[in-house]
Amino acid sequence: MRENEEPCGKPQGIINHRTTLLPRVTLWQATGNSQVKKALMVKSIMRKPITCSVADSITQVSELLIKKEINHISVLAKDELVGIVTSWDIAKAIALNEKNLKEIMTRKVITVYEEEAAEEAARKLREYRISGLPVLDRNNKLIGLVTSENISAIFSVRS
Repeated sequence: MRENEEPCGKPQGIINHRTTLLPRVTLWQATGNSQVKKALMVKSIMRKPITCSVADSITQVSELLIKKEINHISVLAKDELVGIVTSWDIAKAIALNEKNLKEIMTRKVITVYEEEAAEEAARKLREYRISGLPVLDRNNKLIGLVTSENISAIFSVRS
C-alpha cells in the first residue's frame, strides 16, 4: 500500500475467465484517452493463432499444445475455421480413448472481429463461458486468438 492510501477493505472475490470485466473496460474507454481506446481493440490484444488440420490426430494436437504451451488450437479445413480444441477437450478425449479430432472439437465456434472492442471480447467470453475466441478479419479469415488471459493482462498493465 502506498503512503496516505487507505486499505480497500476485505477481498470481494476472485477474477477468472467467468468473471465480468466490463465495468472497468468501459471506464477506461470513457477516459477519452486515444491510446487507451486503441489498446482496447481486439487486434491490439490478440495473439497469433496456432492451428491444426481437421485431419490431425488427437495425439498430434496434444503434442502441439504442449510444445507451444497453449490451451487453444483453431481447427482448419481448407484454410477455413471449422472448430476449436482446448487442452480440456484433449484431456477428456485421452481419458475416454477418443481418436478422432472431429468428434471432440467444438464446431459452433464463437468468434470476434479484429476491429471490435476488447469489451466485446470480454462480454462473449463471459456470456458463453469460454476461455478463447478466434479472431477474424473482414473477410472472415482467421488471423488471431483472444483469451481470457489476454483480457486479464489489460488489468495487470493498467493497475
